[in-house]
Amino acid sequence: LRRQPLDGKQPPPPASPPPAHLQKLLQEQASEPPSDKVFMQGLPQGITEEQLRAIFGEYGTVTFCKVLAPHPAKPDLACLLRMGSLEEAKWLIGNLDKNIPKGLTSPVFIRYANAGVQGADAKPVAQAPVAVPSEKLYMKGLPLGFTEESVARVFGAYGSVVFCKLLPPPHPNVTDAACLVRMGTLEEARFLAEKVDGAVPVGLAQPVTIRYAASNERWDGSQRPPVDPAVQDNLYVKGLPAGTSEEAVRAIFGEHGGVLSCRLIPPGPGVAD
Repeated sequence: LRRQPLDGKQPPPPASPPPAHLQKLLQEQASEPPSDKVFMQGLPQGITEEQLRAIFGEYGTVTFCKVLAPHPAKPDLACLLRMGSLEEAKWLIGNLDKNIPKGLTSPVFIRYANAGVQGADAKPVAQAPVAVPSEKLYMKGLPLGFTEESVARVFGAYGSVVFCKLLPPPHPNVTDAACLVRMGTLEEARFLAEKVDGAVPVGLAQPVTIRYAASNERWDGSQRPPVDPAVQDNLYVKGLPAGTSEEAVRAIFGEHGGVLSCRLIPPGPGVAD
């Protein structure tokens, strides 16, 4: 029995079995855990992300779409799609996999996306370092020509942006920009990473990718050299005039960066500062 389609959407008639070069891939990836992200093959050469959004937008909300670079030995294209919900992604796989969607002339092959897959041949690659939740974020998908002031303005609507740095493009043909952002609190960063990732922020016209910054990402975009493990962003300051308030400390050191927390320590007996 085939499950009833969502919202009255009708699945297309079944198509012929997949080509030999796809059968092994589909078998190997059949155990991928369900998610709202799907990997799709069998697309015609020359298809655009706008066309894919229009085609699969008939079956749900497409929040992210990326056509992958063509494989020299494959006649078709592949893409990554993120649907608006897990149910919509399940419907695509249950009803469109190995079928011909409306607007296409050949069957497509759909599975849940593997987080470690890149490129049209979908070969597994090394996983990126797992980032610990923090107020530091990595963002990509920003418009080319975006400035750090623009980033601060857009994401300032979601909290306090205390630091922002645009990263240099990895190659001249890149179509979007990336940056590192530090929010004022972990809660603000968590909201962006969980609620805005894969969506279109207010003030932009395309979805962005947001994740916690990995421990090996330096704030100038290069690999971090070995450092003293005791180095951190908490500082101890002494020599302040007696009677200095926390507000005064914030104002003084705020001229040199974002002061996230400040606490005065009571002076000991006989201490003048």
